[in-house]
Amino acid sequence: MKISARVVVACVVFETYKIVQPIEYLKGAGKVYLIHWVSKRNPEGSSVYKDFYSRNVEMLSEIVGPKNIIEVTAEVYDFKKMLATILSILDEETSKGNEVFINISSGPPEYAAAATIASMMVPGVRPFTVRTKAWQISGEDRLIDLYYQDGVPIGQSRSVFDPEDLPIFHIAMPDRHLVEGLRILDAKIKGKRSTSYASVISELRGAGLWRDDAGAKVTQSDKMYYLRNYLEPWIANGWVERMGKRGLTITDAGRHVAEMFYLHMPEGLPAP
Repeated sequence: MKISARVVVACVVFETYKIVQPIEYLKGAGKVYLIHWVSKRNPEGSSVYKDFYSRNVEMLSEIVGPKNIIEVTAEVYDFKKMLATILSILDEETSKGNEVFINISSGPPEYAAAATIASMMVPGVRPFTVRTKAWQISGEDRLIDLYYQDGVPIGQSRSVFDPEDLPIFHIAMPDRHLVEGLRILDAKIKGKRSTSYASVISELRGAGLWRDDAGAKVTQSDKMYYLRNYLEPWIANGWVERMGKRGLTITDAGRHVAEMFYLHMPEGLPAP
């Protein structure tokens, strides 16, 4: 389906640059959804939440135009309501063939969790995070004033409600043998070593990732097994791409998988 527009979804609580600058980086957008919370005590009047929302609209109007900013009011501290709201937006925009980006870092934890899960449920959505380069609140004295009470560290929350269970959605982990085998292929590519069937199979055997541990010569049957159980799944998952007739390269998605799944426990931590 041809992409007709670029859409960005973000949540506004107490941030501006964390929302606006990524849209500038993306060279604008055809449409921006700003999800925000309205004070129940004063829904029409001024509040800190309203001030931040208005400032984002002001800044974004110069980038995408005020008509392309869509206001969505929702309870941003309620995970289930956030998930429902975000899924509705993503479903509508992807059904039109639009390219949808969602800012995972712009709102509270409930929004971030919902946005992450929603982006995995709706194909084609591109989640992104934004790290802070310069903090508005800095310096030990100011942090102590804000987050300590009588010299005791408290944090942002003085009291909390009872924990609420989140709904569970099953997202399957990738197969261990594919991930560990991918790391072997990645190391060979980075080291500019051979990625021939025989060479990769030998290292898979040595790592205990093969159907046998014999050191015998690689047979045609081995090559077909490697093709069907490793190379073709890697390519189908979008982790590996062919380069020319014999070359292979690891994609960004493949590198993310290799860097995140089935790693050894950090030193000093107990094994599960």
